[in-house]
Amino acid sequence: MNTYESIDGKRFVLLQDPYIDGGGADTHGYYTAHAMCPDDIQDENDCVPAYRVYWDILEEWDGDDESNACDWDVIKYWEQIGVLTEEGRLV
Repeated sequence: MNTYESIDGKRFVLLQDPYIDGGGADTHGYYTAHAMCPDDIQDENDCVPAYRVYWDILEEWDGDDESNACDWDVIKYWEQIGVLTEEGRLV
C-alpha cells in the first residue's frame, strides 16, 4: 500500500489511479484521485473520511510521459468529499 503525503503532512492512500482534470484555457490543470488517510479513525458507523487529493501539473511537462507530469511525492491540496463505508462504498 503506497502512501502519499500532502504539503501539510497528512498521509493518504489512493483509492484509484490519478487522472487529469481541471484543464482550461486559463489554467494548467491538475491531477486528482480519491483517497483515504490511514491515520483516520473509524466513526461509530465504521466509516472513515474519504478525500479528493490534487497534484499541480508542472509547467515544464510536455504532455507525453505522465510520470513527469507532477511532483507525485507531494499532494498540493486535499478536501474531504464524504465517507467510506465498511464495505468500501463512498457516501
